[in-house]
Amino acid sequence: MSFKELLERYQKGEATPEEAHKVEEELEKFSAINDYAYQQLEDFIGESEETAEDVSEKSVKDEKEPDELFVKKIKKEIKRYFLKVGITAGCIALVVALFTMFAMPRVISAFYYDPGKSVKAGSKESQWETNQMSLDMAVYSELYMPQTPRNCVTSQQEGYGKYQIKITSDVWYGDDEPQVTGGRIVRGKLTLYDNNALKPLSGVNFFGWYQRESAEIPLTQQDRSEQKQWEKENPGDEGNLLHGRIEREYNEDHLKQLDDRKYYCAYVTLNEMMRYEDFCEFYEKQELLGGWCAVKNMESGDDGTYFEPANLGFSLDPSSNSLLNWDQEAYPNLFSSTRDAKGVYSEEAAKAHFLDLLSYMRQQEDFLDLMDEDAAENGLKNRLEQTESYVKEHGITVYGFVARMTKAQAQKLLEQEEVYTVDVGN
Repeated sequence: MSFKELLERYQKGEATPEEAHKVEEELEKFSAINDYAYQQLEDFIGESEETAEDVSEKSVKDEKEPDELFVKKIKKEIKRYFLKVGITAGCIALVVALFTMFAMPRVISAFYYDPGKSVKAGSKESQWETNQMSLDMAVYSELYMPQTPRNCVTSQQEGYGKYQIKITSDVWYGDDEPQVTGGRIVRGKLTLYDNNALKPLSGVNFFGWYQRESAEIPLTQQDRSEQKQWEKENPGDEGNLLHGRIEREYNEDHLKQLDDRKYYCAYVTLNEMMRYEDFCEFYEKQELLGGWCAVKNMESGDDGTYFEPANLGFSLDPSSNSLLNWDQEAYPNLFSSTRDAKGVYSEEAAKAHFLDLLSYMRQQEDFLDLMDEDAAENGLKNRLEQTESYVKEHGITVYGFVARMTKAQAQKLLEQEEVYTVDVGN
């Protein structure tokens, strides 16, 4: 590898410690050679001027007046001064040029989110190197994006705080190919080439509990209550309620049209909120793929008539993320392959894992701003903190889940009394 190529790798921050040490040694040599050349040039010019002066003074010393000799001496000092200034200015210009080429991009980039920053492991090294955005995306997608987990980001620096990125995953479900998302980060601002590629569940009612009568009453019971009230206020009119019979009939018709041979990503709303232990007992009987559960984040309103789900949750099979590097002392349960024989966490382990996900993500303010410029206004940070506080006190309660399943599995789920609706996408 040529020294020019080494310099380019050093500039981009891609040089190994050995290569960086070699470049820095060469720069020190260059500085020493420059100092030596300056001294030699100054000595040479000084000796030449002195020799010329001796000859000149000897031939015309009787003709020179004292004030002329004084003027000549002043000119000599001025020449020496400008020579020294010129050499010094050249050295400064070289140092500035080298700083601009190699150091300034790092200095400026340090003020902005760096997706390629290396993440060191705590007590255990992973099988491959982990960068900052891979770790952040793994946590973010587990919390917000059960249908498209992402835990692999590659980045290429293009300048001051500018990066080209590619986001993918080493896990996916069904027969689909892994999705790849490209984009750019420019000084803390993310632009994706597909704006919907990293769309989270947050802010959308995927699980049917939003502003229902009570979080403590089964949804089917609330439907019957709403239907009776409608019939009372509108005699002879069956109504067209958003929930209840109309929605279940739509689910049944939609499921009949699915392909028997394919897997689908299904959003399942539970009829009643379940404690985690009860949910696991129910979920394990279904023999599903890629499970993720939505966790209750708050109590219903003071009058018991309001509940706003955060659509935050965690994966029931997060073992692939355990290969990433992270600070295991600060977040010992952030990722773990420790599950019981049936493939899900114990209740205690699930709580510890979910709390670490929430705590870690809440601390990544630059990343949250990257994913949503209005994160503070939209309440993402507050929602993370609220959910963390609630789960610490009340434990894990599940109101819905996402999983990969076949048409037959979806139809079987919809027939069970524990399930309210099964919404299936592609």
